[in-house]
Amino acid sequence: MYKKVLPALMLAIVFVMASFGFSSTASAHIDPPFSSEFDFTTGDGVWDGTIQNSNTFNATINVDVPGDATNLQARLCSSNGNCTEYKGFDEYVGDHNYFYYLAPGTYYGDIVSTSGSEVSGTVTYNKW
Repeated sequence: MYKKVLPALMLAIVFVMASFGFSSTASAHIDPPFSSEFDFTTGDGVWDGTIQNSNTFNATINVDVPGDATNLQARLCSSNGNCTEYKGFDEYVGDHNYFYYLAPGTYYGDIVSTSGSEVSGTVTYNKW
């Protein structure tokens, strides 16, 4: 009896191990984390950087400007024209903002000044 059960059991174990091997290979196709830095100037009419992903993702926007960033706001606009709401940088969030559950696609950053004055700096996008 063991001669009939043992080969079937070994075949089942090999099948299960092969299935896990193939499923972990498929997960390697997820886009890697991304970080990219762009220079920006508010009010210049130019997008302030680009971030892309082929899966749903989250993103962090960090700004580096002379002085504090409390008079700045950021949003992300998808290539189809839909935009997130502007999010401010204040004493609670500091110089970064989080955007959650973004659909796959290309997004363009938009940094604006609420003070009316032109601000230049560096923006870094991180996706996770």
